[in-house]
This record gives sequence, C-alpha cells and structure tokens, in this order.
Amino acid sequence: MSVGSQFLREGIGLDSQSILRLSRTLTTTSEAFLTNQGTPHVVIVDYGSHPFIRSTSSRLRSQGIAVTYVYQKCEPCPSYGDLQNRIETGEVGIDIDGVFQKYSYFRRRKQEIEWAYKCVAVLNKIRPTIVFSSCAPLEVQKRLVMWCRSNDVLFVFWLQDIHGVAIRRLLRRKLPVLGELVGIYYSRLERTLLRASDQVLLITDDHSHLMHQYGVDPKRIAVLPNWVLVEELPVLPKNNDWSKQHCLEGTFNFVYSGTLGLKHNPAFLLRLAQHFSSSPGVRVVVISEGLGSDWLRQRKLEEGLRNLVLLPFQPYSILPSALASADVLVVLLERAAAEYSVPSKVLTYLCAERPILMAIPKANLAAHLIQEIGAGIIADPEDWETFRTAADSLFLDANLREKMGCRGRGYAESQFSSEVVCERFRQIVERVLGRDREHSH
Repeated sequence: MSVGSQFLREGIGLDSQSILRLSRTLTTTSEAFLTNQGTPHVVIVDYGSHPFIRSTSSRLRSQGIAVTYVYQKCEPCPSYGDLQNRIETGEVGIDIDGVFQKYSYFRRRKQEIEWAYKCVAVLNKIRPTIVFSSCAPLEVQKRLVMWCRSNDVLFVFWLQDIHGVAIRRLLRRKLPVLGELVGIYYSRLERTLLRASDQVLLITDDHSHLMHQYGVDPKRIAVLPNWVLVEELPVLPKNNDWSKQHCLEGTFNFVYSGTLGLKHNPAFLLRLAQHFSSSPGVRVVVISEGLGSDWLRQRKLEEGLRNLVLLPFQPYSILPSALASADVLVVLLERAAAEYSVPSKVLTYLCAERPILMAIPKANLAAHLIQEIGAGIIADPEDWETFRTAADSLFLDANLREKMGCRGRGYAESQFSSEVVCERFRQIVERVLGRDREHSH
C-alpha cells in the first residue's frame, strides 16, 4: 500500500471505537473526582520542555497542589526502573529513542509515537484527574486524548502552535501531492482532537476564530497567554562572566537566541552580519542549533564573516547572562508561520531589559505586544530595508535602546510575577474541574 493510500485509509488515524471515545461529552468524566475522593492530581505534559511551564509546575507544588510535570528529554534519561522515584519528585523526563530526527518526517513520526506510548505508561502509574498537554505533536496528542477518554480523565488541549495548518503548508511546498494528503490528514486530526478535548487553552484570542471554524464549543475555550517567571530572569550587567568568556563584553551585540528552523529566516541574520562587517565593534550572535544554524555556519566560512558568532544552545541557568550580553535582541518569523505560531522567546527577551528588533508580520500577537508597550521596532519579514534601517537606529541611539528596554522589563515585572502566574493557572484548573462538576449533575 502506498503511503498516501495508508493516510486516506486511516482518515484521521482512528478506528470507529476510538472516534466514539473521542466524541464523548463531558458527562463521562471521572467518578473518583466527582465523589471528591482524594486530591485532584494535575499532570502537565510539556513536549516542548519550556522552562516557564516547568518552573510554574514547581511553584504550584510548593503551594500544595498535586502537579506532575512530564517533559520530553532529548538527552539520555535514567532507566525506567526508577520511574516511581522520579514521579515522587514531581517531574518525569521521557527520552526519545536515538537521535531526534527532526527533519525526517517518517522517522520523526515513528519517534513521536514511541514517545507517546512511554508517556501513556507514566500516566498509567500516576492516574491523574486532569491532563494538560502543551506543544505535543498530533501523533502524541491523539494517544493522550484516547488514554484520557478510556480512563475517565479530563484532557486540556493547550494550543501553542496550530500544527495542522503548519504541517499542511510546509509539506505542500516540499511535496505538492503527497504533502497535501498528509496535511489534510493532520488538519482533520487536529480538528477532531480539539473538539474532543474537555478544554482548549489558547495562548492568544487571535486563534478563537479558527476554533469557531473547527466547531469547538466556545464554553470549552479559555485564553491563557504564555508567560515567564520574571524572578528567574534578573537584569544583569553586560560585562559578566558569560560575555567575557565569549569576548562580547566590549562589543555592540545583536543577539538571536532560540530555535532557528523552517518557520524562521536566517538570511536576515546573515545580511545583518554583512551589513555591519565593516564595523569592527559589532557582533551578530546566534545562539541556536539545527538547519538554520548549520546554514549560517557554512555561509560564515564561505564569506569569512568574523563578526558572525555562532554558539550552541545554552543552559537555562546561563540564559540571563547570555541575554545581558546583548545590546539588541532579535526575533524572526516568516509570514507563512505568523498565523499558527507565536514566538514565546519575546517574553523572555522582555525580562532582559534590552530593545527588541523584529522581522515578523505585524498581525502576529508578539508584534502586537511589542508595539503596544513600545519595547522594540518591527519590520515586515520580507522587508530587509526597513529591518536594516531599524538596526541602524538602535545601533546609533543609546537613549532609544534604554527606553525600549525599560518598557519591556516594566511590562514583564507587572505581568509575570510568580504569584500572578500561579493564580492564573489555578483559575484555569478550577474552571475545568468546575465545568466537570456542572456536567456531572
């Protein structure tokens, strides 16, 4: 059977019994919880391993809430023989078998499915009341929804990026016929999973119109913008141990930190380095790994761009020092990705008290935020000249940089304190559990 035929045969990849389970209403939720036997146990599955979610989980546990944080662990993790011990600490890291095949669709899909089964094994041991799942690939999400339905556990689809739209657009460009079929499969799967969830948690109200198109009950939609724990990201001086280690304490630095993949445009970073190549005191620093970083490394060698500094991902504990080395922080997002992706790195950048230079569609939520608080300059992702002019303005105007940086940090301190963040999350949990009580009567 051809791959295309297989996807069409699978439809959304579920048999009739699975579809029936996915379509259950909220009246079939956990009897154990409804009779108030024991304390509700929350599991947060964070496939993206976001520090802000991990830190918030820890803060919630310190407040007496039963929360287990389950995350995707790329490096080798301990044997599953010590699984119970790790559950008792409130965190479980689940590894991916072998080297993560990010850019090979079929091998990556196989790894994601294997990871999902490991995650289900963890859930079987924990027996939670409610599962939040963030950034999980749709193959993972499908198996988590099925497990929750089979075990009368509430499921919250925490929508960070709209995967179905992204997959369809990206694969259609690479494989016009087969890519379209695969894209249709994932678009339908995502729609089904969203409609089957007890709650859909959006990070921006901009995605509400798509939920309406998908037929998601508005009563089951809540909005919780992403955040950072500002206490973990202090403002540090540019002259610090990390900047000294990389000889950046005395130069003017444009810094990009984070994923540099298919939805970004590394060419702007290359052109930025080319533009300032005759300015000996300017550096373009890229802290990333993967295809975009590899492409920049090759071009750096070809062109002899000594001012282009390429570094691997840094430990989270080092992040404040790395961001403090910047004079300007850079954000990139292509137009095609703006509808389904919101770059969360922007929130981290705000804590650094540095201005932000963005090549991103102005309709994106992150662009709205930066424009509203006046923390940076925004250029269209296809408009190099505007981006270059903005870079020159920030390079030449120290007062502008200081004002924008202070506005960003001020916003972060007012919105991202641990007390505010934990209270918001508690309210979401109570909302889901409260609606479950209503439907049980």
